Amino acid sequence: MKRLTLFSLTLIVLIASAHAQFKFKSFEYPGAFLTTARGINDYGVIVGAYELPFQPRHALLVKNGQYIPILPNSILGINYSEATNINNLGDITGQMLDENGFGHGFLVKNRALTVLDVAGASDTFALAINDSGLVAGYWDLLDANFNTLAIYGFTWKDGVFIDTQINFPGAAGSGLFGVNSRGDLSG
Repeated sequence: MKRLTLFSLTLIVLIASAHAQFKFKSFEYPGAFLTTARGINDYGVIVGAYELPFQPRHALLVKNGQYIPILPNSILGINYSEATNINNLGDITGQMLDENGFGHGFLVKNRALTVLDVAGASDTFALAINDSGLVAGYWDLLDANFNTLAIYGFTWKDGVFIDTQINFPGAAGSGLFGVNSRGDLSG
């Protein structure tokens, strides 16, 4: 009985200490019915998107409690945009849709916008960036009926696509969703 009591007490302490390690915070862009948080850097700067009634979703930066739309007067403010990740230098990756509904990746660095499109792709999605500026994501190729013909991961850095056909061996398609400081990729 003593062992069971000691075990139960230990389990309660472990659960309580594990629960105490997390701090939850809600984000709500003023007036929005949707606010997302998709990426965070080591300084607590968060990126995602917000959506106001009757307006397209727009890329968002949350810094020091302030909600800052990302380049709202650029192409990011036209249809749909969402920031997906931010590195410690403040470089932001994301995705946006054009007027035809096709996806394009983007990079915002020093408030300058670079659209990332793999040549020949139907859609390109930039989902991650590390501190050296290596961007990772995926692209797809669709037929005339919008059926997926191919999905591959890509890497991009300094204006150049490094690899555009990253595919896990034996997989029908692959996408990259993360990159760390060493350049290791996840997807």
